[in-house]
Amino acid sequence: IRGPRQSDRTSILASFYATMGANLNVHFNEIPIGIKVGGKYGRFTLLAELGLSLNAISTDLEATSLWRSSNGDVVLDETWRDQTSHLKLGVFGGGSIRYNLTENGRYFLEARGTYRWVEAMQASAGPVSTTIDVSSWEGGVSVGYRF
Repeated sequence: IRGPRQSDRTSILASFYATMGANLNVHFNEIPIGIKVGGKYGRFTLLAELGLSLNAISTDLEATSLWRSSNGDVVLDETWRDQTSHLKLGVFGGGSIRYNLTENGRYFLEARGTYRWVEAMQASAGPVSTTIDVSSWEGGVSVGYRF
């Protein structure tokens, strides 16, 4: 009968983990050019607007990947960056309603809303990609006084 075998071999189990992150900065400037038409109906004034906009959009996307071994040592550190600037044409449309609180219209209430559309764009850096859509709704309510 033979005893159990012994070996000098040692098995090593290595494990790694990755930490990934991304940072996106968007700068947006708009020059709207349009028309506004409307009419007065008693104490109410209704206005509609429609136009084009010239939009300057700058993006800066940075993605990072950090691989570490099980003991915490950094094995691989990678960074990717994509910086772009775009000039895009957009459209907008909206409306407002104003109600004169006094007969002479010195005090009034107003509600307004506008939708601004600009074609969406893509940004990607390394394994990260995203769609950037700067189209938006804008609206407000105000109480006013005319001098």
